[in-house]
Amino acid sequence: MDSPRGRLLLIKAVAEEKIPVSDRFALHMERCLVCRACETVCPSGVKFGRAMEAARAVMRRVRGKPNGHFVQRVLLKWIIPHTN
Repeated sequence: MDSPRGRLLLIKAVAEEKIPVSDRFALHMERCLVCRACETVCPSGVKFGRAMEAARAVMRRVRGKPNGHFVQRVLLKWIIPHTN
């Protein structure tokens, strides 16, 4: 489930209300950096980034504000603000 295809299956299952927005679902979604590198090599041209953005919006709405993960904190608070 930690591949683009696996995440898409999870997103589809949530959209079809087959599975809930659970901690396990959130774990698989949060492990993705949403770098969109998979979009450039996708033979089907799936817009994976859009799907992930929508999934994370649903997670925020259902689960509330995330606690924040180490990678996100480092990127948002230290690396990005200090670029010239």
